[in-house]
Amino acid sequence: MPSPASGVSCSVAPSLLLSALNSLLPPAAALSSPPPLRGVESAQQEMHELRLPAPVGRLVLRVWRASSRFASLGVTRRSPDPACRALHRLARGPAAVAKIEVAGYRLARAAVPGLEIPEVLLFREGEGGGPAFALFRFVEAPGPEPRMVKARLEFGAEEEHLRHGRLPSAAVLPYCSDLIASFLLPLAHRCWSEPPSPQIPRTTTPDLLAAYAAASSLLSSRLLPSSPPPLHAAVPSLPPLLSRLSSLLPGLPPLPPTLVHLDLQPQNLLFGPAGIVGVLDFEEAAVADPRLEVALVCRRVCADLEQAGAVWREFSSVVVDSYAWGDGDNGGDRTGGMAFWLLLEHAHVCVTLMLQLLAKDLSGARGTELMVNEKDGGLLEKLEREVGRRAKLEELLTSETK
Repeated sequence: MPSPASGVSCSVAPSLLLSALNSLLPPAAALSSPPPLRGVESAQQEMHELRLPAPVGRLVLRVWRASSRFASLGVTRRSPDPACRALHRLARGPAAVAKIEVAGYRLARAAVPGLEIPEVLLFREGEGGGPAFALFRFVEAPGPEPRMVKARLEFGAEEEHLRHGRLPSAAVLPYCSDLIASFLLPLAHRCWSEPPSPQIPRTTTPDLLAAYAAASSLLSSRLLPSSPPPLHAAVPSLPPLLSRLSSLLPGLPPLPPTLVHLDLQPQNLLFGPAGIVGVLDFEEAAVADPRLEVALVCRRVCADLEQAGAVWREFSSVVVDSYAWGDGDNGGDRTGGMAFWLLLEHAHVCVTLMLQLLAKDLSGARGTELMVNEKDGGLLEKLEREVGRRAKLEELLTSETK
């Protein structure tokens, strides 16, 4: 949780919050009013820190404000644009996202008892028109966070990450090995032996490709002669890529779905002297192919294809060694190549960047043409860099599918 501050308003009605807090306390320790809150807020959420009398102690109050962002590409069900209707199937409102996130925390705690994953003490789906909220037991890392750098080469291009930074290149492979051993593999074992809760919806790879195709169609319909050159290069290049990926779906080795976090970067983990000790922020949790999770780690943590290949091979080896396949054969290629999954993540990045550049915020507040203004220059540069990475990924895909 970022450093909290006083004065951040809480959108949960005081009477509801007081009732929730007192349900955690013995009658003799019941409160007459909520304790002081210190919090942070964003468009998606509020996070407040508070203290209750023993034995409860330090808590975090999480309040959901907005829908999920990954699977729905940031498109909400409130968008009046008919062109967005094809994207609405994946969009989830705040209450639905709250239930998914809470279920994700609970499943991860049960599956990976060796890590610190915040305990959900109380969850309210939203009462009297108020927001959904939950009370978590506060967890604190015993050790310092790893050193981060604000700029680093990533897959052939220099990228700046001023908010959280990135791991130095030399720290990437130890981090990913720790992540696979301490979190991804135990979580997969649990999900493969006991299907995840139906409260966590399944996000299939065909679902994602269909959403990207719908977004591509929307973007194509808004492209103008006056739109910047990077958009004229990027928008028409999406349909052939998506078509190629869709054609390869039937040949992918099957792998059972697991709970996926979808943002396993250092800012969402807790660290001790020996490495990873906890996982936070399950706001994008879903049940999906675990290769999607590994591809996101490769792209958001690794510095180049060589590192990504090492991470992919390590994940593949532990999957082959640990899963009871049921056919008496523990060998063979059970995960397939990584290029398909890296290109799927690449398509996701391109689509979300272009939707951000759409001169309409998909809530009807602005115009309808795909144009940009001066403040969007950074997004255009990022889109150009991302499109520039595609050729090497497609070469890798060709070599893997021969």
